[in-house]
Parts: sequence; structure tokens; C-alpha cells
Amino acid sequence: MNPNGRKFYHVTLDAEERFSLEYLVESGKGSKERRKRAHILLLADINRDGGCLRDAGIANVFSVLTSTVYHD
Repeated sequence: MNPNGRKFYHVTLDAEERFSLEYLVESGKGSKERRKRAHILLLADINRDGGCLRDAGIANVFSVLTSTVYHD
């Protein structure tokens, strides 16, 4: 488990992957669960503008447990 909110897995997206995930999140297409997973990956991306969020920070965005972040 990751009780300290540290990064459990490191995510590195290239420009094409980031574009695809952003489109999925912004378009509203796909299931709510799929869009949430895409959003989690975008927030966890090391190449994200402003840097990646820690698991605890991502969990706060979605009001879920940190275990939800690294299991999704």
C-alpha cells in the first residue's frame, strides 16, 4: 500500500498518448469510469505541465482513496 501518498507507479505519456487521453476526457465520450481513468493518467504524467501530482493529490481531486488511484 501507499499510505504516504507517494507515487506508486510512474507514468510517462508521449504527446500522442496525452492528446488521446485529453480528447477522451474533454469529449465526454466513453463511460464515466473510462474517463476517470484517463484523467488519473493525465494527472499522474511526469511530463504534465506543472509536474505530476502525487497519488494523494490525485485522490483528493476525485475524492477517493489513494488505493483507488494506483489500482485504476
